[in-house]
Amino acid sequence: IIILAAGHFRQTQICHVVAVILNIGISIASVYWLGLVGIAIGTLVAMTYQMIWMGVYVSKNLLQRPVRHLVKRIAVDAVCLCLIFVSTAWINLPSLNYGSWIWMAFKVAGVALLDAFVVSFIFYPKECKSLFKFVRFR
Repeated sequence: IIILAAGHFRQTQICHVVAVILNIGISIASVYWLGLVGIAIGTLVAMTYQMIWMGVYVSKNLLQRPVRHLVKRIAVDAVCLCLIFVSTAWINLPSLNYGSWIWMAFKVAGVALLDAFVVSFIFYPKECKSLFKFVRFR
């Protein structure tokens, strides 16, 4: 969104072309052996490339801030993802009906929100405190 708002679509167009080539190439090369999983891997690789490339571009050219901020954000998100995965492993689906599925979704969402809050408060305490002040005075 930042790239489009700044009008830098032409400067970043090569990133999209490379991502498409990666996605199609990996998907075609792996679909025979892995089926749909191969296509998912191709998409994951292409999206990861595009995310990193655009994050670096935005950091350097639009926000003029060090790339280490991007690296820290990605690392914090990875820690949060791992924590959510580990802390929701105990939640299972007891029966196959809509009520059970919705109840499980609420449990997973609650644990995930709590985990995300804790990780954010550990790594970004100043931003979390200012958010609480903003919400409290609304």
